[in-house]
Amino acid sequence: MKNRFLFFFLIVFPLQIFAQQVELKGKVIDAESGEPLPGVTILVDKTTRGVTTDIDGTFEIRVDPSNKLHFSFIGMDTQTIEVGNKTYLEVALKPASSELDEVTIVAFGKQKKESVIGSITAVNPTDLKVPSSNLT
Repeated sequence: MKNRFLFFFLIVFPLQIFAQQVELKGKVIDAESGEPLPGVTILVDKTTRGVTTDIDGTFEIRVDPSNKLHFSFIGMDTQTIEVGNKTYLEVALKPASSELDEVTIVAFGKQKKESVIGSITAVNPTDLKVPSSNLT
């Protein structure tokens, strides 16, 4: 009798633990354009488990109903969503307002050496004279 109870306990108990997890599917889109976002990182709160969205912005992950998911993407605000009893999520990420829209780098200009952290040097075209017909 004792062996039957032990056998029943070892078979049924692990099934109940795995039965709590659900297969959550979903799609992540840009809130402004409605376009799918590939490469969005989706992490389960307080764990190291996570997935990324595919080229269509879709994802699949096994989670517990009590879990929270963090959705993050470069240039977008991070969102945290509770799973609950959901089996499908559509998440719209908004652009981050605190990040720069555009950066332009120029290769000319003047600046005092005291205001720069790093190294600066100036090269005159006359210094580039080499006994060759091709500088490269």
